[in-house]
Amino acid sequence: MSAVTVRSHRQGEKLNLSEIADAYWVLLNEYQPTVFTTRGEHNFDHTLRRFDGDWLEKMSSSFRGIAAAAREVETSVFQDRVTAGMLAHESDMWATEI
Repeated sequence: MSAVTVRSHRQGEKLNLSEIADAYWVLLNEYQPTVFTTRGEHNFDHTLRRFDGDWLEKMSSSFRGIAAAAREVETSVFQDRVTAGMLAHESDMWATEI
């Protein structure tokens, strides 16, 4: 699943925590391909920094979508609440930095 489509993945359904975490990882990989290339992941080498306004807005919007989805996670498991909170926080941070 592409992180860009995290909000429209299943119309009317909330994503589960694993899907949100996967979307975050894919989006972070897309946003920082050089970092992930040095770690041996080459999925987004072809997208090495464009830095045009459209791309930056797409990245920011996608991170905001992940943050919103993470805030919608309802769970009584403490570990999952912490993970969802961290995903929301990190995604908000990236959306703001962009």
